[in-house]
Amino acid sequence: MKAVAEVGSADDVLRLFGEMKRSECKPNVLCYSTVINALSTAGRHEEAEAMFEEMVSSGIKPNLVSYNILVKLHACCTKKFDLAYEVIAMAKKRGLRPDSTTYSTLIAGLCSAGRIEEAWGVLDWMLEENCPPTTHSYTPIVQGYCFEGKIEPARSLMATMADVGCPPTTATYNILIGALCRAGGFEEVEKILTESVHKGWKPNETTYNTYMDGLCKSGRAKEAFDQLEVMSGVGLSPTAFTLNILLNCLCCDPEEVLVAKSLTERSSELHWYVGVVDYNVVMGGLCKAGHWVGVIKLFTDMIKKGIAPSIRTFNILIHSLCRGGKLRIAVCMMNSGEIIANVVTYNTLLHWLYLDGRINEVRHLLSLMSASDISPDGITYNTMIDSLCRAGKFLEATDCFIRSLECRFSTDLLLRLICRLVRNTRLKELLRLFRGIEKQSLSLDVRVFDSLIKAACKEGFCGSAEIFVVCLILDKMLARR
Repeated sequence: MKAVAEVGSADDVLRLFGEMKRSECKPNVLCYSTVINALSTAGRHEEAEAMFEEMVSSGIKPNLVSYNILVKLHACCTKKFDLAYEVIAMAKKRGLRPDSTTYSTLIAGLCSAGRIEEAWGVLDWMLEENCPPTTHSYTPIVQGYCFEGKIEPARSLMATMADVGCPPTTATYNILIGALCRAGGFEEVEKILTESVHKGWKPNETTYNTYMDGLCKSGRAKEAFDQLEVMSGVGLSPTAFTLNILLNCLCCDPEEVLVAKSLTERSSELHWYVGVVDYNVVMGGLCKAGHWVGVIKLFTDMIKKGIAPSIRTFNILIHSLCRGGKLRIAVCMMNSGEIIANVVTYNTLLHWLYLDGRINEVRHLLSLMSASDISPDGITYNTMIDSLCRAGKFLEATDCFIRSLECRFSTDLLLRLICRLVRNTRLKELLRLFRGIEKQSLSLDVRVFDSLIKAACKEGFCGSAEIFVVCLILDKMLARR
């Protein structure tokens, strides 16, 4: 049960627990605590509390671990601090002595909710109860200060930690480094890293990832890449997250995106592990920069290395081909059946096919979309209606909007369609549109009527016979309100 819980499968934990209760091996407090923790971690808070009550009602006495799990649930998950305090009081009433984990968990919850002063009060409470605070008791307060941008109080507390025998850990320093990076204090970060040997802590991969991420977000890509050599010098290798940070950084600059492509292609030579997420980042950067050939080359390199493309990969590929004027190749790839497609893939192709005026291929693609059980979304209908209006196919555009009402109603799309129909004096379609809306019993807001009146006045309907159609529509729709 514990092993299954560690991979995050609460249902499987419950299944095993059920099997256990049906067998001759009856669950003990450890088993119940494992289930309660799994449910709490999965966000199933009411079930976790119910399981605790079941444990008590079955005659099994909760231990301190059980109570600590409940403290975590109320303090860190639901933020019901009154209940967290009640759980601690209940544990003490039953003869259990809360430990540093109990109080540190409560402190962590309070700090994550911005209640730092109250967290200090819990620290004082610990001392009153002769429960010495640990590094885990202080670190959440450091994190709370850093989250609020209060770097000096955080540093002062870290100095106090060292004085009271709870020296800051690497995790504590990583929190401070993150705050300094957000504040642009890179010189301070360098100083902290230099002093790490004398301070008794050792930077890890997360330390350098945090630093590099801060440098990249400040546009200091060269300094970020320099940290790779520093990492290597202290015996650390770049992680998948390290590479993702650096590649993302390069792809934000159109002039550097080809460098990102080259590094990705040379990943094996550089002993870097580059996965599908990294390829997607670089391919996305190449697509934005208009290098569709580079996207194709990188996609080919990816396949050669045995890296399975994701839906995101295919979407970038299709979009790049369309932007590069290679619409026919994109359509052929879609028709081949080798592409893993979703609604985004279809929306991209529909947009470019409509722009190119290839209406027959649009119809084929829509039928393929339907056959693949992929439902159109708001973007699909927006693309179709806008494109049909541009092509002068107002009746088709109107019918398309009425069909869209089955899955969603977009006031903005309706306003655009009304303006186009009025501008082109398509009163028959306008009547059809509002009859379709009437059948769906939809409630229209004032913007729709305001838009219809303004568009009609702008096109000069007020002095012509067309105003009677507008008045008819307004009478019918306002009568429903």
